[in-house]
Order: sequence, then C-alpha cells, then structure tokens
Amino acid sequence: MRSVDQVVGDCLLDGVGGTAAAADLLLCALALDPPLTESEEKVLDLLRGGPTNAEIATHLGITPRTVKFHVSNLRVKHGGLSRLQLCLLATLRRLAPVAAGTAVGPTGQN
Repeated sequence: MRSVDQVVGDCLLDGVGGTAAAADLLLCALALDPPLTESEEKVLDLLRGGPTNAEIATHLGITPRTVKFHVSNLRVKHGGLSRLQLCLLATLRRLAPVAAGTAVGPTGQN
C-alpha cells in the first residue's frame, strides 16, 4: 500500500506516474481556499492519516455521523473532491499554505 506522501508526490509531478490533471485538480481545490468551520478544519487535518469516520469521531469526541456530515461539507466546499483527494489536499495545505488572495490555477495556464 502506498503512503499518502507517495501519492502526493505523484500528484505533484515529483514522482513516477504523476499526472498534470491530478496536480491541476488539487491545485485548483487548494486555490479555492473556502472558509471552513473549526470542526471542518479539524476533520480535514485528521483526514491526512487516512482514518475512518469512526476513528476521527473517537479522536474528536463526536459521532461518526457528524464526521460524515463534515466530510460531505468539505467535499462540496472543495468542488466535489473525493475523500482521497481531500486527504491529499489536507497534506498539501500542510506543505505549502496558499496565502489569501494568491492566484493558483491549473498548470500550463497563465
């Protein structure tokens, strides 16, 4: 099984098998930088490790159903990303935070 860091590397075109489309999707989602609630921030940060909703719920002291609600909201706020893509996005946010107002778009477009 590949680690999140390996997948992020691929999506950022650092590794073998990375695609411009995967990198573009994540960069666009990162650039959206939608306002998140404190709970959504916590859930997004915890998604980096790939835990289940039940594991996140236990860590935060909430129900798995509440975690599912937050994950659904995160997916909508970030343009319909999958759970795996949210996990990668959370890792990217830790690696290279985008300053407010910074324009980040798809590669190859200026």
